[in-house]
Amino acid sequence: MIFVGLYDVMSHDPVMTSQIYADPRFQVIADDFGDAATAMAIAQASDAEQTVFRMQLRDELRALRGRLQIEVPGGRAYARLAENLDPIVTSVTEAPVHATPAPDWDAFVVSAVEVRSLPASWRARLREWRGVYLIVDERDGARYVGAAYGADNLLGRWRDHIAGEHGTTVNLQDRDPTSFRFSILELVAPTATPDDVLACEGRWKIRLHTRRFGLNAN
Repeated sequence: MIFVGLYDVMSHDPVMTSQIYADPRFQVIADDFGDAATAMAIAQASDAEQTVFRMQLRDELRALRGRLQIEVPGGRAYARLAENLDPIVTSVTEAPVHATPAPDWDAFVVSAVEVRSLPASWRARLREWRGVYLIVDERDGARYVGAAYGADNLLGRWRDHIAGEHGTTVNLQDRDPTSFRFSILELVAPTATPDDVLACEGRWKIRLHTRRFGLNAN
């Protein structure tokens, strides 16, 4: 997870779930992060209430915003009470990750945690690119070659891989996706057909021997 700041809770009020998720900003969250919990149909069908917090950003630790990264703690909350959080720091980058220009495709290497919080400019590039990618499980170095050519191209496929608590394909289902590292092996033209992309994927599986020694089932 990436630290974005310390906040004071100024007020909190119960609000109908349907009203919360009818806010256009939540559709942006659903579009950018693919979080099913923000799906409009689900929200509008619910008669429940949720608590809306109004918060104010504090000045403390300003220099670490967007730079400090920690291991993902238990649970699913993205906002944590500071007094209850004793995180393991994994890195402190020189510049905020959201301010770093998107790398060229052949230098695009990101962790699962980074995929969840990519800057808008990085997401835009991955949406444009279709091609063949590599997943390395950093726990044991196991490799998986995949192809991206559908909705949102590489961004969509990478997000699919980390959407749940287990990998999405047969040979990734028993693995924790939080340890995945993603990179791009080859880009293909935007006009390439799915068959073209799959053929390219097959050639990379042969080169990297990921059917026999990796995680590709076929």
